[in-house]
Amino acid sequence: MDYCAARQREIAGFMELIDEAAGIGPAPLGGNTRKSGPGDPTGRAAIRMDELISRYRGEVARLLEACDKEMAFLGAMDAVLDSLPGEQRRVIELRYKQGCRWEYIAVKMCFTVHHVQKLDCKAVDTIAESIQVEKV
Repeated sequence: MDYCAARQREIAGFMELIDEAAGIGPAPLGGNTRKSGPGDPTGRAAIRMDELISRYRGEVARLLEACDKEMAFLGAMDAVLDSLPGEQRRVIELRYKQGCRWEYIAVKMCFTVHHVQKLDCKAVDTIAESIQVEKV
């Protein structure tokens, strides 16, 4: 499973926008010798482009930070999962990482649906204790 894939696609989109916008700036046309400034439409466009580039860079930084946090969380969860007994870990991986249905998990593991659901409950209780989650 590719974690942060959506964020990575967003980052790539922003980087393309930054690259496209980076080449736009004020330039005198033809023999026009007027100075570029706030009254100049090209100058205003260049200022707006700089603002957009800055905003896009901020979004990229935000997305990278979110991805880093997600990866750190996944690393911590992998450590917790590694502490589970094999069958419980397998049920959790199939159910929550791969999104498999109970029936599929039961067939795959040669157990009844009821048994894999019990394994899941035990695993979830162990995980909750490991990460100190209050039961509701």
